[in-house]
Formats: sequence, structure tokens, C-alpha cells
Amino acid sequence: MRPSTAVRWTHASWLVPLLFALGVFVALANDARTPSYRTYGFANASRMVILVGPVLAAACALAFARLDRAISALRPTRHQARWIPAAMWPLLLGGPLAGVAAMIVTLRAIPGSLSEWQVVSVTFACLLACGVLGTLVSKALPLVVAVPVVGLGVYAWLALPATTLNATLRFMNGSFVDCCGFAYRPAPGMVAGSLGFAVTVTVCGAVLTSRSSWWRAGRPGAAAGVVLALASAVGLSAAAVQAVSGGAGLPAVTPRRAPVDCASAADGARVCVWPENRDLLAAAVDNVDDLQAKLTAISVPTPRLITEQIDAADALVVTIPNRDDNLIKVNLVQGLLASVAEGCTYPEVNAEYQPPFIYFMTVLGVSTGWLNENGYSTSGRADAAALAAAGSEKERAGVKSLLAGLAARCDRR
Repeated sequence: MRPSTAVRWTHASWLVPLLFALGVFVALANDARTPSYRTYGFANASRMVILVGPVLAAACALAFARLDRAISALRPTRHQARWIPAAMWPLLLGGPLAGVAAMIVTLRAIPGSLSEWQVVSVTFACLLACGVLGTLVSKALPLVVAVPVVGLGVYAWLALPATTLNATLRFMNGSFVDCCGFAYRPAPGMVAGSLGFAVTVTVCGAVLTSRSSWWRAGRPGAAAGVVLALASAVGLSAAAVQAVSGGAGLPAVTPRRAPVDCASAADGARVCVWPENRDLLAAAVDNVDDLQAKLTAISVPTPRLITEQIDAADALVVTIPNRDDNLIKVNLVQGLLASVAEGCTYPEVNAEYQPPFIYFMTVLGVSTGWLNENGYSTSGRADAAALAAAGSEKERAGVKSLLAGLAARCDRR
């Protein structure tokens, strides 16, 4: 079949642009524009598979049903298996390529790092598997049943595992719903599990359609082939997750390994940020100087390393999101209080968290108006102001009491 005929036969001339537009729309809806950490952007953009995948699967089911009827009517002497790559390639390849193109256009960036290529590869493989699965199901069920079944089934596979507490299920569907903040990259188990599932479905589809017995089989035989392909994919994907991650936790991320840019604060402490935040380093150092000076004045030990690396040892771990001095101060104080309440489960929900938090906001000059506008509680502001004005000895004793209360009362479940 000529390429132009295949494009017309599968309606790819309008379906592929539709998939591209849908991918861009969903990527933009997930705020995947041009973040400084591009892996985060590609992960957000990859969520378009939740809608593009089911549409592609349904389109492939429709296209293959037409192809199967034509082959049955013509009774060609050529092996039927050759008709699938010849006639279906505009959708089987065009759909995944449209999804990847939507990611690249939305971010206005080509994948560069390993983690970016991992996200793109998983997304392409998952979309290809969606198309293959639509093709297989179309042979196994009547068309009027196959299209909604494969569309809803693919949607369930892509969307629902992220709502479960089963790490293996969450790792096999290519969903980067937990990925990826500044300090994280895709977990190897997530990449292995998702690729394992998608590649197995694709390979099983290629093997099944290459067998003349599959073409001669009725719907029960074709349905058995679909079940076999899915069972093989689940088994191999689960084995890949266990082999690579050893049954790691639920989030599909792992701490990022990358060099950081560092500078020294006034007291000699090291302040380190990720490479994409190097232009924020000076602002971070200025705000660290303010915090360190206050901690020294009230005799609270000052951290010697302030970094965005989440697994750094003996460090105050923070995020430097932008040039807003108030937000940088908030993040520094939150990191400080998290280190005081080390081991806490969500220390900010404890009643003992608010008094030291609002005290540091007060002495560092973060206004009540800014805190209210940005959703932070300002309760206890009057008490914090009174403590700051109580004199050095009373202030020192009061702050130590607040920090001790937070460390002692937090929930360490």
C-alpha cells in the first residue's frame, strides 16, 4: 500500500493533527511550559497520554476493523501480516510521534538529559502500546464493542493506578504524576516497569499479527491472544519493577544526582542551588545571611550547609523557587523547622509549628499582608512581636522553648 493511500485509509491526515492538538492542550493544562528544571516540564507534559492514548487506541481499532474487512473481501495472496505495517503505520507511528511533538512544542525544548529522554521514551512507548492494543482488541471484539472497551480500558490503565497504594501498579503505566520536583528524577523502577509493559504489549502484538493462525482465528482466539499479551506485559513489568527498584516506595521518583552551584554566606556557611537556579544564588545567600544573623543572636546553632539537594547529609534542605525574598525566607524557615522536627510526619500541621514559624517571619521582616496573600497563617503575630521585643535573654529562652516544644510534640508515625 502506498504511503499516501495508508494516510487516507487510516484518516491519519486529520487524526494525527488532532492528537497533536489534544496533546498540546493537555500539556498546557498541566502547566508544562518552560520551567527551569526541564525534566519537571516533560513529566507534566507527558500526562497528555491519559487522553491521547485512549483516542489513539480507539482510532486504531476503527482503522484495523476496516482493514480486516477489506482483507477478508479481497482474499489477497500476500501474507496478511504485511498489511498491518503497510496500512497502519500512519497511526501506529504518527500517534506517538504527535504526542512527543506536542511535548517538545509546549516546552520549546529538545530533550537533553538522561531523565528527559527517559520521560519522552516512556511516553512514546506507552502511546505505541495503546495503538497496538487497539488493533488487537478490534480483532477480538465486534467493532461497536471494541472501540468503547479499548478506549475506556486504556484510560483506566493510564489514569487509575496513580490512585492506588500498590507501587507495582503505579510503576507500569507511564504515569509521571509524582514527578519531578527540583530535587528529583524519575525512579529507575518506574522507567523499567513502564517500558517493560509497553514494549511487551507491542512485541506480543507484532508476534500475534505475524501468525497466519491469528488471522484465521475467530474472535475467541483473538481475545485469548489479547489476554495472553496483557498477562505477559503485567508479569514482565512487575518483574522489572521488583528487579530494578526492589519494591521501592510509592512515588515514581528518586533523589536527583547532579552537581550544584555553591557560594559562601557571610559566616562561612555554604549555600548550594541546582544549576538551573544559579541566577538565584545571590538572593539565596543574602537571605541566608539574614537568617544566620538572627539565629546567632538568639544562640541557636546555625546550619553550615544550606542546599537544594534533598539527600545531602548534615544540611538544611530548602528550595529556592524565585527571586521573591519573602518566599525564600519562608522556605528557609520551613527547612529550619523541618530539621528541628526531624522525623515528623507533616510537622506544619502540629499546633507547635505555628509559634516558631510566625516568630521567624516577624523578625525576618515578612509582612502580615504578604503572608495572608500567599496563604500562610498569621495567627500568633502579636505574641511573636512581643517575644521579639522582650529583650535578648527572654527572647533567647522563649525561642528555645518554642523549638523544644516543636521537637517534642511532633507526630513521628
